[in-house]
Amino acid sequence: MASTVHLDGRTLEGGGQIVRIALAVSALTGIPIRITNIRGNRSDGGGLKNQHLAAVEFLAAVCRATVTGAELKSETLEFTPNMSSRDLATHQQQPHLDLKINQKTVGSTALVLQAILPFLLFSYRNTPGSPSAQPDSSGLPSTITITGGLNGSTCPSQDYINEVLIPTLSRIGLPSMTTLSAHRHSNDSNERGAVQYNIAPLAPGTTLPGFHLTDRGKITHIKALIRGRSSLTAHARNSLKSHLKTLADASPSHFADRALELEIQNTESKHLYILLVATSTNDHRLGADRQRNCLRQTDGLTDRRVALLVEEVTTQLFAEIEHGGCVDTHMQDQLVVFQALAKGRSVVDGGRKEPSLHTRTARWVVREMLGVEFDEGDGSCEGVGLVAGEGIADRAIDGVENELQKISIEGG
Repeated sequence: MASTVHLDGRTLEGGGQIVRIALAVSALTGIPIRITNIRGNRSDGGGLKNQHLAAVEFLAAVCRATVTGAELKSETLEFTPNMSSRDLATHQQQPHLDLKINQKTVGSTALVLQAILPFLLFSYRNTPGSPSAQPDSSGLPSTITITGGLNGSTCPSQDYINEVLIPTLSRIGLPSMTTLSAHRHSNDSNERGAVQYNIAPLAPGTTLPGFHLTDRGKITHIKALIRGRSSLTAHARNSLKSHLKTLADASPSHFADRALELEIQNTESKHLYILLVATSTNDHRLGADRQRNCLRQTDGLTDRRVALLVEEVTTQLFAEIEHGGCVDTHMQDQLVVFQALAKGRSVVDGGRKEPSLHTRTARWVVREMLGVEFDEGDGSCEGVGLVAGEGIADRAIDGVENELQKISIEGG
């Protein structure tokens, strides 16, 4: 068994990202981890939150890990996947899996997905040695339902996942992933609800080839999603059109076209949410989103709050466009783990700006665990070439898939 990798949770960004990436890599590769000072740079006291525990419990179940410290606010976590079954008899191929992670709080569904997605994509579920386990066949897809918060001010929204993350993952060569449904159960800022994905893994015995996200091209159009009360969305729509025109006029060299696609979703929420997605001639996507409680009857500043929100999100998007990258700041750090797992050199052009603290932290985690090095000049790295199924499918024992069928993680 590999030596345990110790990670100090106060390093660089010092938040939950260290936990999510380390768990994903550990579950796939069998590398044991020990994380101390978890979220040590956070003002709320640090330690594990509900969404981290949901990911820990799910991944521990699917790779039979031995875990200590999996408690709310725990500052130390040890996670050791059980790889003792590598040479045991193969198991029967199982039908489509329907997995559930049910958080009882509004812990971010997007952050749970971020932690478990590499495992679901790289751990195919065909029986080793069976007729279907050939390099040109697909692994069996999984349907996974995650309950919790679908939106939030400090994490990716479900809308960003649909419009930016999923198309980008497809572009780098990963199998199809679709959002089957997203049900919002309340009108609070986190939009508690449930989201269901259908995720197809890499074909058994294959790798993710190194990918190059370079040469963005010019922007062809911008899509805007505006969600909130009708009085808010109407004001936001008019203000948004004005801001986008002003900024586009100031940067004509970045645009091949100025088409604007508007989608309005009227709800009863006091919070106004805006997502902007710019698509380029070479089909790269840049996203920016914001939300705010814009309906405070006591201060009479509703119109001003809407205008400020629109100004913030449009300025954010145009800063990404001006930097010239093929991905936005948030997408760059989410692609780090896939660069590290790919076979060959992958390049992600993040534009003419320094990598974010989140990106630098993600690179640090995969360097500590996998030994990969990133070129700070072009954002490239030589991945380890993980073969689909190496981390868990070849080590599964009789009955493990039947247990997977029953998984329903109850978050705190």
